Amino acid sequence: EAAAGDVPNLALVLARFGTAGPFSADLEAVRARAASAEAVWPELCLMDSDADGRSNGVELNDPTCAWRIGGVAPSAVNLTDPSTKDVGAQQDDDDDDDDDDDDTD
Repeated sequence: EAAAGDVPNLALVLARFGTAGPFSADLEAVRARAASAEAVWPELCLMDSDADGRSNGVELNDPTCAWRIGGVAPSAVNLTDPSTKDVGAQQDDDDDDDDDDDDTD
């Protein structure tokens, strides 16, 4: 079992959301084939383990997959479970004020 240090906020994610599910399965599969611990997050980040249209990186607050081992972890505020589809997680769906932008000037 690899250390939690190969994924940002992993200990918190596992404590908060549990260790079972598609994210954990993907994590173990990526760890098994990765050439090094440094290669785990860049691949896992781009995946969408729960098939909700949001990458694991987005769900764990690293949407650009920029985090690397030894770096400062992204904010742990508003993490979402990368193993459970987030109902209504579409971005900008409830932002109805886009039409108001022209009228506010």
